[in-house]
Amino acid sequence: MIAQASPNLQAKPINPKLLEAVNAYQVVDGDTAYFDLSSGKSIKARLLLIDTPELHHPRLGQQPYGLEAKQRFQHLLQQAHKIEVEYDIGTHIDKYQRNLIYVWIDGQLVQEILVSEGLAQVAYVYPPNTRYLNYLEAAQ
Repeated sequence: MIAQASPNLQAKPINPKLLEAVNAYQVVDGDTAYFDLSSGKSIKARLLLIDTPELHHPRLGQQPYGLEAKQRFQHLLQQAHKIEVEYDIGTHIDKYQRNLIYVWIDGQLVQEILVSEGLAQVAYVYPPNTRYLNYLEAAQ
């Protein structure tokens, strides 16, 4: 199922029962972080449907706005009262063994915030993991 975006509307979880609260996190860069799930499991996660500038690219090094994207992601998580993660219906793990997730802070989709602020772009769109694609494209 793909959520339908309406003008000036923010994404909302399609099914709140699919969300899992996290207890802790460590941000790696603007689209990657470690999370401790409420189940006790720790995961390395990649944010679905977006890409942010690199901080430690083997060839390119640190790209412009890479540090700003990481700092903004960190700030969003630090300020949140409630952090939840959500998987889509497709594959849950990428080729680097990262969990592919949406991150929600206080009911707002982190990916949508980063895209709307120009710190991320819609990228790595691999159906069927496209639940909130319309919202992200509208935000971009």
